[in-house]
Amino acid sequence: MIDAIGDEDVKGVTRAALEESGAALIKKHGFDEMEHRKYINRTMDRYANPNMHDDVARVSRKPLRKLSPGERLVGPVNLCVEYNLPADHLLKGIAAGFHFDVEADDEAEELINLIKEKGIEHAIEEVTKFKTGSKQHTIVLKNYEELGKSKK
Repeated sequence: MIDAIGDEDVKGVTRAALEESGAALIKKHGFDEMEHRKYINRTMDRYANPNMHDDVARVSRKPLRKLSPGERLVGPVNLCVEYNLPADHLLKGIAAGFHFDVEADDEAEELINLIKEKGIEHAIEEVTKFKTGSKQHTIVLKNYEELGKSKK
């Protein structure tokens, strides 16, 4: 994780995604905004801690589950939609999840095969339940394509 969070772009998107999901949670549950900011800071510090040996492959494994509607990224996006809050960084994280490719992960292999067989547009809709043409689907697709270009 420290290698990923050491990248300023990754760090910025991660923090912003935590802030987006946090804004939705504050709205829904009435959490204290300052307490939630402290939580985000602790989380970011933990990700950057060199003594915490947690690699991206372990944290990101099982992408089909993690990209499903009630989970870590899509769930907060749906909450942001409900409260008319921005979710652009969460959607970028979802797009990155569709690029997850680790051989030892059966779900990653299944996701890659789904994309190869039916295309990314279908895969986004099937996995996240964001309807093709919706704002969320369109943003994930755009980010997926942009991330694909930067990987080359």
